[in-house]
Amino acid sequence: MSKENNLYGQLIILTGPSGAGKTAVAEEIKKRESSISRIVTYCADRGPREGEKDGVDYNFISREQYQIMISQGKFLEDNCVENSGVKVSMKATGRGELEEIRRGKTLIWIIDSGRAADIKEYISEKGYEDIAEASTVFYIGVPSIKEMNRRQKLRDGEKYIQESAFNRIRAEWKIWKENQDKYDRVIINECGKLGETVDKIFEVAVRK
Repeated sequence: MSKENNLYGQLIILTGPSGAGKTAVAEEIKKRESSISRIVTYCADRGPREGEKDGVDYNFISREQYQIMISQGKFLEDNCVENSGVKVSMKATGRGELEEIRRGKTLIWIIDSGRAADIKEYISEKGYEDIAEASTVFYIGVPSIKEMNRRQKLRDGEKYIQESAFNRIRAEWKIWKENQDKYDRVIINECGKLGETVDKIFEVAVRK
């Protein structure tokens, strides 16, 4: 990183499979380090679910607003989930979300592992090469496939469907096999050892 960029904050990118504990890791980082401003907030084309807060979990907007913002180039990137060719979920990162890093702030960005593999190249192409330099991508892994399934079952509760969970696991394994060399650091988030996981991130990314 250049001397000029030493005045910047940092972008801590957390990625990994469903059930790895990325959100828990992010919250623990924030709890420990007051200099970290916040977790990057996505825009979502839906209303809040139970327990979610506008401006905290997501910036909730209508699908019409979402499409207008896309046409105006206000998103750095957007991530759509499709079912049989129909867009059923849309969320995006606003261009202004990462600019606080240029003012010395440190942010946490949680994204899926497929997008994270090439995220530095992507944001560089979008005019954020300086922020890419200030970024570290941490892949938060799970000790075993059995543990990954257990965590998904715990998280999904009554909505858990074994076939769907196994499909997610297979998809994540494929992403890992194809992209494992692209992540800056790989950290296994062992059950009951959240503190140790965060310690390892602090060793690399949090300046004292």
